[in-house]
Amino acid sequence: MDRTALKTGHIRPGARRTLFLCLLLVSTLLLCGFRTASDAAADGGHIKATMYFGHTWQINFWSGEHAEADRDFSQIAEDGFNTVIFVVPWRAFQPSLNAGLNQNMLARLDDLMDRAEAAGLGVMLRVGYTWDMASGDDVIERFNAMVYDRSVRDAWKKYAAEIYRTASAHANYAGAFLTWEDFWNYVSKAESAAQKNDILEAERSGFSAYVLENYDEEELTVLYGDEKDARRAPFPTQESPAYGLFLEWYDTILNEILEETQEVFPGISMECRLHRDNVYTEDGTLTGYSHDSAFEAGNADYTSVMLSVDMASGSGLSGANVAGTCRSLLGYMSQTAGKPVFVDQFLYQETTPGYEDLAHISDDMNGYLSRMGGVFRDCTIGYGLWTYRDYTDNVIYNPEFGLSLDGWTLTAGRVESEEGNHMVRLNPGGMLSQNLGSRAYISSKPSRVRFRVIAEHPATLTVMLEGKTLKQEVQPGDRTVVFEYDDQLYGGLTIMTSSEVLLDDIQVYSHVTEGGIYDTDGEPGPYLSGLREMNAAMD
Repeated sequence: MDRTALKTGHIRPGARRTLFLCLLLVSTLLLCGFRTASDAAADGGHIKATMYFGHTWQINFWSGEHAEADRDFSQIAEDGFNTVIFVVPWRAFQPSLNAGLNQNMLARLDDLMDRAEAAGLGVMLRVGYTWDMASGDDVIERFNAMVYDRSVRDAWKKYAAEIYRTASAHANYAGAFLTWEDFWNYVSKAESAAQKNDILEAERSGFSAYVLENYDEEELTVLYGDEKDARRAPFPTQESPAYGLFLEWYDTILNEILEETQEVFPGISMECRLHRDNVYTEDGTLTGYSHDSAFEAGNADYTSVMLSVDMASGSGLSGANVAGTCRSLLGYMSQTAGKPVFVDQFLYQETTPGYEDLAHISDDMNGYLSRMGGVFRDCTIGYGLWTYRDYTDNVIYNPEFGLSLDGWTLTAGRVESEEGNHMVRLNPGGMLSQNLGSRAYISSKPSRVRFRVIAEHPATLTVMLEGKTLKQEVQPGDRTVVFEYDDQLYGGLTIMTSSEVLLDDIQVYSHVTEGGIYDTDGEPGPYLSGLREMNAAMD
């Protein structure tokens, strides 16, 4: 999941978490056939899902090839899942707000849904995913403009309507959700406006009108600590007691966006923010703001949430204690929402740079996963795993040549395809290169270049990253090679060879997100047994 702008924007407040009494939703029916979220909410069946990023990662998944999806889906089913979740980036599917949708992306969605169905899997969608490598409008600005620009909202609804039309035409369509995370960048924009005392942004967004309509001047004077601000209602800073007003208003914006989306995308839910945000009271006491008002998720049959270990208190925690906390939190959320809960992102460990000190399971991870099967069975309609297969923060667009040479420059070579797998045949003296532009890694660690090479004769491979050159000798055969740099490098990538070779799965990265289920090569990890026990416990 996303701890930085390149992932999905998970923002972790430091407020203390409160444990709530659990309302158990006991469900005992076995799943049969494809499950929709509505079906699961109605009769107690359970969705057991995993995000699917292919052999890439969520940022460049839709420029990936998906040649191995059939085998992947079969493995996912064997591991006890009945559903896969695809992220559906707004910009990748609608590059320009003034144009129609990308028909190639819609065709790819159709194809993946058909292939999932052939493996016996349902499909859920995370609609409006923020991050991708597609060209087009500024993706952050278009999400920010959703707050105040009617034309952008209308473009969003066209996108949402077309995604629904495409997905719902498939018998294995199982549901969809938005997330608060994809719309959270406006919080930073508002904070910047608050620091600059920019009243115009507060007025343009509708925040000022909302506050002045719902609170009297006396209340606002206490919260702002200033009579002038009480009369005009600018954005408050995060240190101001008035910050709770901003969070309250922004929850109404998210509810409004969800309800408008449901007009064209029936049944879509929204991942609600279960974390409490820091808010200071008038006497300087730090408290937590609850987003309970968003839990209902409009007219959806269920509400959705991200669940992670750090929602419990402490640093190193036993699996039994964390499972108990999760049970309480999910019960509280369901009771507050008045409807069942779907955990769309289950994060059982954290390997994102900068978040290593968050709470973690201190004893047996497999035991914790096994316990969570009972929690999900009793307290939810199902869950979605975030990291099924480890992935790198690969900054290459079209890394598997599924879009032919889109994004690449090739001299003395060609793209070849065998059974749906595309590769580049690079001749001696030729060059394969890509400009990495402004793409960023998610860590500060040194860069790595990794790719598959098939050689019939010995070859010297030369890799240049931001002008720094490394060489490696390879013998005939099919292997994966890795070039390790001492620094973190950007700029551009160029690959050359002394003998003819086939190249595939090009990666330039600094970090590997590890889930412990399957590694980047698809080899089983230490937590696969616990995952399978968790899925089995939900039957």
